Amino acid sequence: MQMLSTIQQACQGARGASQGNVSHEEIEQSDERFISGINEFKTLPEQGAFRHRLDPANPCADEENEFSFLRNNSNPAHRKMYLSSRNFILSEWVKNCKTQLTYKDVHAALFSNGLAYTKEQNSLSFKAYGFLERYGYINSGKFDVVEPKPKCNKKVLVIGAGISGIACARQLDYFGFDVTVIEARERVGGRIQTFKKGSYVADLGAMIVTGLGGNPFSILARQFNIPYRRINNECKLYDHSGEVIDEFKDEVMEQEFNRLLAASKYASSQLGFTETCPGRPVSLGQTIELIIMHQEQLVLKKTEKFYRNLVNLQTEIRDQAKQAQTLYSRIEYEKSLVKQLENKRGRNVKEEFQFKSAVFNVNDFAQQYENSMKSIKILQEKFAEMKKEVPVDTYMSTQDRNILDWHAANLEFANSTPLNNVSLSHWDQEMLMSFPAIHYSIESGLGVIPDTLSE
Repeated sequence: MQMLSTIQQACQGARGASQGNVSHEEIEQSDERFISGINEFKTLPEQGAFRHRLDPANPCADEENEFSFLRNNSNPAHRKMYLSSRNFILSEWVKNCKTQLTYKDVHAALFSNGLAYTKEQNSLSFKAYGFLERYGYINSGKFDVVEPKPKCNKKVLVIGAGISGIACARQLDYFGFDVTVIEARERVGGRIQTFKKGSYVADLGAMIVTGLGGNPFSILARQFNIPYRRINNECKLYDHSGEVIDEFKDEVMEQEFNRLLAASKYASSQLGFTETCPGRPVSLGQTIELIIMHQEQLVLKKTEKFYRNLVNLQTEIRDQAKQAQTLYSRIEYEKSLVKQLENKRGRNVKEEFQFKSAVFNVNDFAQQYENSMKSIKILQEKFAEMKKEVPVDTYMSTQDRNILDWHAANLEFANSTPLNNVSLSHWDQEMLMSFPAIHYSIESGLGVIPDTLSE
């Protein structure tokens, strides 16, 4: 089964150690190097689309729903012009996301790059600009407004001042709505909460920026100039007694945990294992334990088979040794008979027959004895080789299981719940939505994001 390791990327921050402050400029440079290093994104417009989790060469589902010519591809030329304009607009927003990107600015930039010469180009670029602004791809977060939107005299009530509620309220306010936010707590942020006491800062909820590739936070980071730290994944793991876990052992157990995840995924997607009984969905934690039990049984069967083969080999060696001993005794007897008869003069017919038979038997038994001793030597060598490769009698030692449980706890941390509560069928549904590149932590705590957005 193929190893599934991508889910571990979302958990790296829980284990990583801070590597020191990283300047905003270094973050941008690192971000730029990562995105420009992806082979399929060679131009700035393509990179701009990637930063917003859009396919540079294809429209997203929302675009297809809004524009029929994208949905049915009735006009490939218009489709291509639209995507070129859309990607270009996104790259312009990335260049300066601290100031409102107006259509006037967009048109001027498009025109200077040969993308707004015709009526069709202008119409399609206007549609692209409108779509991107309506859906928050551009002119989102906290930025200086150059051309305020006219008030629409409509009231909107946003329930909850979590990060989504605040972002929604801020965007609606930008669009001209009269927005009121209701929050039960005496703070904003929802599941993002930073505890501060003196110089100490601790995030009680979300705490890791899991990669900037296509992450909306990359835009917020540019807007807020937030100081944050690169996560260093090279972090020692300690056991319950304070001893450092061997690095190789840790890597092996991490790979084994990933294999268990892969096996769980295979059981669900390929074998249709989703319920323990009708109407009772099986969890990821249950499946992992079942696979571990199965692996333990396989190890026991393998060990049992090994020792059974070893005993059979010993029995074969013993049988060959008995046969060789019998042959040796018969050789000695026949030799004595030959010696007795060969010097006797005037052997009668019976004695002559006994003499020649004894000579023949000596040679025949000697050949059989030689072959038997060769077989014994081969079997003994095979026995010695087998003893060098004695299989382990357990799937995992106590220490192995403790390390595996740490990686399981790491995944539980990423999902904010025990694995027995995590659906086997849907535990990895966000894999495709994960953000690549380096992980970061916020020096002043993630709470600075909703706090700044709510200002």
